[in-house]
Amino acid sequence: MAMADPAERSALRRYAMDLLARREHSRLELKEKLRRHCGKVAGKAARSRTRQSARRAEAQADMDGAWPEEASAPEPSRSTVDALIEDTLDSLAEAGLQSDARYAEVLIRSRVNRGQGPLRIRADLRQRGLDAAAVEPLLEDYAEQWPDLAQQVVERRFGSDSAADRGEWARRARFLAGRGFPEGLVGRVLGPLP
Repeated sequence: MAMADPAERSALRRYAMDLLARREHSRLELKEKLRRHCGKVAGKAARSRTRQSARRAEAQADMDGAWPEEASAPEPSRSTVDALIEDTLDSLAEAGLQSDARYAEVLIRSRVNRGQGPLRIRADLRQRGLDAAAVEPLLEDYAEQWPDLAQQVVERRFGSDSAADRGEWARRARFLAGRGFPEGLVGRVLGPLP
């Protein structure tokens, strides 16, 4: 399977566009999915060649060696596949079909709607290979909403009553910290220790 074949380039681009049609993907996430896809395609081709070789060997045995042995197509090198994937990703980004900024906006909005705080969202974005400098302005757009969001999350989980004792206050603080809200914000939302 020679991955530089124009038909295979087109098939890889089509597969990437199918993934992007379902939802936004970061460049890193899309790259990993395309690499797995290329591995599956190469595996299928290798299995097909193995079956063909087995059939050819049976036929050759039946014909007493009258059938010459054919060389199988070489597997593409990892660098060739990676270069093809990078080219595909570059062309998708140039066409505006894949955008890390758009992906970050969608992910941030989704996480805010789920009640997660800025620390957790920032960690999710880093894990998905997004540049922190590019993401920070998007998170700053929500800066004035974080206290209200934290308050809503606490009320949804614990009700509108304030903490009765230090243990309950600490439990709520751990809950908010686990949701990704910074320590200073947690203290402002929960108020002073009882």
